[in-house]
This record gives sequence, C-alpha cells and structure tokens, in this order.
Amino acid sequence: MNHPDPTPPNEPSSGENFIPLRHRQLIQYLVDWLVGDSEEQSERLHQLFHSLVSIFHIEHLANLVQVEDLYESLDPDHDEFPEASTEEISVRAEKLFDRLVGVLYSAHYHKLDQNELNDAVTLGSSWGVKLNVNFEIFDSLMVFARGYRVVQRKRRRWSNFFRLEEVQFPEFHRLVIGFRLKPTAKVDATMRSDVVYLKMFKNIPESELEILLPGSTVQLSLVNRTRILIPSLSGFALAVYKITRGAMLITVFTLSAFYHWLLFGVLLAFYLGRGVLSYLQTKDRYQFGLTRNLYLKNLDNNMGVIYRLFNEAEEQEVCETILVYCVLLNEQKRLNENEMAERSIQLLKKFTDLVVTFDLHDALGKLSRFGLANVDSKGEWDAVPLNDASAVLANYWTRQFGKKNPLQRIKKIFEQQQGKAE
Repeated sequence: MNHPDPTPPNEPSSGENFIPLRHRQLIQYLVDWLVGDSEEQSERLHQLFHSLVSIFHIEHLANLVQVEDLYESLDPDHDEFPEASTEEISVRAEKLFDRLVGVLYSAHYHKLDQNELNDAVTLGSSWGVKLNVNFEIFDSLMVFARGYRVVQRKRRRWSNFFRLEEVQFPEFHRLVIGFRLKPTAKVDATMRSDVVYLKMFKNIPESELEILLPGSTVQLSLVNRTRILIPSLSGFALAVYKITRGAMLITVFTLSAFYHWLLFGVLLAFYLGRGVLSYLQTKDRYQFGLTRNLYLKNLDNNMGVIYRLFNEAEEQEVCETILVYCVLLNEQKRLNENEMAERSIQLLKKFTDLVVTFDLHDALGKLSRFGLANVDSKGEWDAVPLNDASAVLANYWTRQFGKKNPLQRIKKIFEQQQGKAE
C-alpha cells in the first residue's frame, strides 16, 4: 500500500500529516514559546487567535448546515423518509459524498483506493480469521484513513511451531467508511439501499479493515475446519460401523430388521446434524469476537460522524494557520516554503515529541486570505506584525460578516454556497 514510510524507532511519528493537538493546547504552547512572560503580547496573541477561531467556526458552521440538509433524507437514523425516486436518491448521495470528501481532506484524511482495499483484504487473510468481501454490493463506497502507523503485535503460527513471535503491524489511528448499497445487494435485511451509512472507528489494524465492511462472511481456516471435521467424522464412522454390524446380524436372525435400519438412519442424521451444528457454532464464536472488537473501536455513526469530521477539520485548519503565522512572526527575515516547513516540523516536535507534517500550502493560503501574511515575487513569505494583525483581521471580519451578529451572516453564506452547489 502507498503510505508514508514509518520513521525510525528513535524518531516517533504520528504517521500522518495532521497536528495531534487541540487548538487550545497549541495556542498556549505557541504563546509561551513566542512571548514568554510578556502579558501585553500574550493578551494580543490570545485576542488574535480567538478572532481566528471564531471566523473558522462560523465558516464551518455554514458548511455544516448545508451538509446536514443533504444528509437528512439519507440518514438511516432519521424517523421519516420522504418518498423519492432512485435517481433523486443517487443525485443527493453523490452531492453528499462530494461534500464529505472535501471535509475529510480538510481534516487530513487520505482516501484508500480499490487497490489499497484489496491489499488490506489480502493482508487480513494472512492473519487470524479469513473473510470473503464482496465489493459488488456497493453502489458507492468511500474509505478514508488518518494516522497510518506501525504497532507491535504478537502471534503464533504453525510454521513457527506455535512459538510466540512479535512482529510489526500497520494500523490506522482513525478510519471513516461511507457507503450506499445496491438495491440488489444480499446483506442483512435491516440494511437499506436508499440511505447512506457513515461509520468511524479508532485504532483499526490494516488486516481487520474487511471486518468493517457489510457483506463480509467468515471463512474458517484449514486448522479450524480440521478441528471440527475430524472429531465429527471419526465419531460418525465409528457409529456407522457399530450400527451396521448390529443391523446386519439382526437382519439374519429376526424379522424386525426394518426398524433397526430406521434407527440407523436416525443416528446417521444425528451425527451429521451435530457436525453441521459444531461448524455453525464455531463460526458464531468468531463472529461474536469480531462484533465485540468492533463495539470497542466504534467512535460514531451516521450524523455523529459528520459532526466529528467537521470538528476535526476545523481543529486542523485553526492549528495549522496559527502555527505558520507564529513561525513567520518569530523570524526577522522572509521564509520560503521549505524553510517554513522545516521550522514548523521542529516546533511541533518540541511540543509533541513527534515528527509531524501538515498541509503548509493550505495554511499559507488561509493566512493570505485573511491578510495576515504576504508573499513576494521570489515566493518568500513574511507575517503582518502583531500590532497590526488584529486590525487586519477585524477588517476581514467586517467584509465577511458585517458589524451585526455574525450568525445572521451564516444564512447568506449558506445560500451562496447552495447556489454554487446547484
């Protein structure tokens, strides 16, 4: 699979290009690092960052309102479903997926394509329980992950004489799955084809990704099949031998042979039934173990996933914007993007003990839009001085939201975005 190479053991990494801090934590770290004990400068920075957070919150809230409206008629948890044609449902679902993909990228998730999904299924087949996954049941399917990292796991293999061994294993810190089923899909009868299912999980090994997809069926390994079949077949063969021998002797000496052969058939059916039952019970035990595992790793479903994603996207955009602004503010000269990336990574390592990267270009675009950073013809950037930054951001606030309550502006932003989407 195509993922960032894990950093060496002496360089711990979050494994992805996202900042693993809440914006309040990062703001406090940056203020302490940038101004130290200066209460006046600290207050100015806090006011500036508070304004930035408010702007991001209002803009994300406007987007959230639109996505809520799109998902309302596609939410499996909604009490009432308005009648709609298959074509209308498909159009709504397509718009919803388009909007969610944008939010997922803002939250720094990356999409797993079909080749990566196939690789994950193949990897899962080499570990533990095997499952058959039918991708043909999906009308739409998206799988996004964040925080790809390598963890230590233990296992026993017959080829290693069942000795305990420790191996490195890939794991997703966060995993989001969205799908819509085809009307002809043969899955659980309670699942609908006119809705969109959204699921979010934490700490999912790459080998267990197929477990999360509907329509997956347990395929027992050869060892487990042998454990079921050998006792059943041996018992069945022994019973057949004894009953047949007795029935043949009785056939010679008595006229009631018919009833004994009937008894033979009943016992034969009993042993066959017990073997089948043992097989089904073993599969149920596996299924129960998988279900219990997913229960502990499930973070949210459906509309709850949307709220979480918008919150994560907002947190990431706030964090990366204030981080880059502080890096520029701390310098006495202009910086190009490579220099800013290097300083940002070093600063985050100081705060988190992790080697973390993020979307620097996106952060610079936001600073430029707010008027808090400028770039020259050489592609080098500098920050607007702190004494002027609050006034610059206030002008942006006035242009976007006016002097009235910004919540009144949300409706206008929503209407503008809805017009563009249509």
